[in-house]
Amino acid sequence: RRPVVFPTLEVMTRAARGPPLDDQGFAQEVRKLKFSDAHDLEVCCGIYARAAGPLLREQLTVMEFRELAWSVREWELFVQTLARCECLASLSLSRMLTGCEARVLFKDAALTLARLDLNNNDKFGAAGCAALAAAIARGAMPRLAALSLESCAVTSALLEALPPHVLPHVTCLTLSRNAAFGSRGCAALASALLRGALPALRELDLAECQVNSALFAPLDAGALSALTRLDLLHSEHFGAAGSLALAGAVQRGAMPSLTELNLSRCGVTSALFQGLQAGAFSALSSLLLDHNATLGEAGSVALGGAVQRGAMRGLREVSLSYCGVTSALFLGVGAGALPALRKLELGCNLAFGDEGVSALCCAAEHGAMPLLQELAMPTCAVTALPFLALNAGALPALLQLALCDNAEVGDAGCAALAGAVLRGAMPELREVGDAGC
Repeated sequence: RRPVVFPTLEVMTRAARGPPLDDQGFAQEVRKLKFSDAHDLEVCCGIYARAAGPLLREQLTVMEFRELAWSVREWELFVQTLARCECLASLSLSRMLTGCEARVLFKDAALTLARLDLNNNDKFGAAGCAALAAAIARGAMPRLAALSLESCAVTSALLEALPPHVLPHVTCLTLSRNAAFGSRGCAALASALLRGALPALRELDLAECQVNSALFAPLDAGALSALTRLDLLHSEHFGAAGSLALAGAVQRGAMPSLTELNLSRCGVTSALFQGLQAGAFSALSSLLLDHNATLGEAGSVALGGAVQRGAMRGLREVSLSYCGVTSALFLGVGAGALPALRKLELGCNLAFGDEGVSALCCAAEHGAMPLLQELAMPTCAVTALPFLALNAGALPALLQLALCDNAEVGDAGCAALAGAVLRGAMPELREVGDAGC
């Protein structure tokens, strides 16, 4: 047995043709044609059955279709074919499925799928969600591990009726770019998690889904015990309430395995970090907070305090571009505060300036970031003069330093930076970005 992608081992896209047929479906369709010799009909059906039967039952593992316009009858034939695909592990149907067609597809479905991708079906909507949820609830996809519904007008109907442990193997759930999800969807997802409907979930993508506090406020210890990646990019209604609710869920131990968190463009405030105690984000390695101007001075103080308390000692990457970050982020940050940090992005924080660089250098002198390899401070109104005070071994692992578009650097700043390098403050430095300086 070897993997086969149907048909002709490639993706079907933009073709004026119907779905793949099993031998019964083929016979039904071909009998509509006229043959000069009736015997030819049986011969034709026999040849197809001998070729298609073993392929569908024993070899077909992947189906991918895009932008095909099938009639209701053709969807019915496709469902009939799916029932014969005993080894099918992955099904992708993009830009071709409406809510009505989803009812046909999932009405009597019994699939061996590990992966179902329905991305970019913008007419899927509540009807499609209800049909898919009903199929899942009756155990139609017991092996499902990855479900993707990006840009499908997903609503709370997908999650409201899911019984406990109905998706025991799902590790990846992608619902990004579904603005209709909103508060009701968040509440439905939280309820499903508390019922244990998704016990193995490791990756959750809710970018551009208007996520708010309703998702996190109810979560208790272990609600997302396996979750390692959470993407909430561009959740405009998240704000202070969402920040506070997420912080509370983290403190209660709802996401003890979380390693990657994306909260860019979410209106995050200082409430996310205030009060976080040691080990709160014990597994977190990547924190993306770009374009949250709502952080500012208060957020800098709160994040710096959380770092000092050891709330995020496993961080390897932090991005804070366009966040209004100030020197308060590093004031008081001492030895071992960020022992694993490799990459720090502080671009376009005009309030950071030399005061911020001085605070960062002081933290580095005290051994706060011994493994830092990439430091970016473009457009931060810095002169680089604070590097004059940087002593040997302060940034022993630094490989890249970006100071682009800081016109204030000038010759004096370049001289200060060169002096720091000569003193051995950055012995591994290989690249300096100085365009626009």
